[in-house]
Amino acid sequence: MPLALPGIDPKNCILPAELLASIFEEGARLAWPNDTPLLPFAVAVSHVCRHWRVAACSTSRLWAYVHVYTGCSDLTRMFLARAGQFPLHVCFYVNLRHFLFPCVEEAMNLLRPTAAGWLSLHVRGEHPEVIYV
Repeated sequence: MPLALPGIDPKNCILPAELLASIFEEGARLAWPNDTPLLPFAVAVSHVCRHWRVAACSTSRLWAYVHVYTGCSDLTRMFLARAGQFPLHVCFYVNLRHFLFPCVEEAMNLLRPTAAGWLSLHVRGEHPEVIYV
């Protein structure tokens, strides 16, 4: 049994990893695409306790809901690596501070090899005027 931390109910540590994985997958599906851009569901559940982190990090389908932020390629790489070969749901967040061609190009270069496996694509922006279709 994982070490209990102050403020964390030790009951959440007795759930088997397989059950947690199912709960996490369903939570990610329900949160998509209206998940908060500041703290995606997968990241939130992976920071509750060590037991949840191990379960979350080993649940590839949880990370298949990929959050892409211009200017934050490390997070995109992490989501893609943890998602493995699962078909992806991609949400591209357009940020005015990082809406420079090199930042967008870098994000697209990371995503391009996975495009054939996308199940959905959402584009969101902090200001509607930055998104032109």
